[in-house]
Amino acid sequence: MSGNGVCPIVDAADVPVYINNRDRVTTTRALVNWLLAAGTRRIVILDNESTYQPLLEYYRNLPRGVEVEFFGKNCGPWAFWDRHLHLLQSTPYIVSDSDVVPTEDCPPDLVHVLNLLLHERPRSGKVGVGLKIDDVPGDINEMNGWYRHVEAPYWTRRYNDRAFLADVDTTFAIYGPNSDGRIENRQPHDANLRTDSPYLFRHMPWYVTLPLSEEEQYYRAHSRKDVDPRVGHSWSHNHPAP
Repeated sequence: MSGNGVCPIVDAADVPVYINNRDRVTTTRALVNWLLAAGTRRIVILDNESTYQPLLEYYRNLPRGVEVEFFGKNCGPWAFWDRHLHLLQSTPYIVSDSDVVPTEDCPPDLVHVLNLLLHERPRSGKVGVGLKIDDVPGDINEMNGWYRHVEAPYWTRRYNDRAFLADVDTTFAIYGPNSDGRIENRQPHDANLRTDSPYLFRHMPWYVTLPLSEEEQYYRAHSRKDVDPRVGHSWSHNHPAP
């Protein structure tokens, strides 16, 4: 499926999940543990030249079914496609940033629901999880409140009782086999879908509070500074400090 082809329905456990990461261990571990508990059999962490020692230690003791591909440099938020890894995918696949975590109420059949939605509406190109915004704090230079404002329109165009029409960037989403995910020129695509409650994740940088944790301080000190922080989502390897 590289364009409008139908996305097949497969066993959710056989859908590989690729997590793009740089220097984040807490959220990466939480996402990995949730996926394993939900039955995912193959998780690949795509590492963008991380140097945070607790993360590197985590890599040395990964659970069964989880592996790391070390890029050796910071390849950016679109690394999966820039490195043409999508062309190697013979089944539906998932790509996610490492800074999103399922809510406490997110059902374990999430991957199956994403697969069903993309099968039903292949022209969406990709189907992502909805991002919870009703509990995002409004501090940290008022950026969090700005994020809530930007995200609000994604909850206004209902597709059906499970999803909204809303563009998706690099947050947790499913794509068809070999699909480029309709990322033409990396512009928003209003045919994409995002799931409704209870199939929600939290974008954890929106929940950062002061004082910053040691991990957050390290992450910000070693992140790239060439991306506008007001893009709506803070990519795990690109997000500059607000």
